[in-house]
Amino acid sequence: MPMARDIFISYSRKNKDFALQLVKALKAKGHEVWIDLDEIPPSAEWWAEIKRGIDEAQLFVVILTPESGSSPI
Repeated sequence: MPMARDIFISYSRKNKDFALQLVKALKAKGHEVWIDLDEIPPSAEWWAEIKRGIDEAQLFVVILTPESGSSPI
């Protein structure tokens, strides 16, 4: 089971490049960051892993864009 993180990042895959830049900047400041690209094993049930990441994080950061706002998830 992955360790808890300080910050959970929610984003649209269409904004992946920006999300990864944000993760890099936060990690450079010493934060433990949860982002699905790093934290969900290939065989895992992705929605359960996302809910666990949210529950265990201290902060929830949404990268709010038109793409994320229109996502059904």
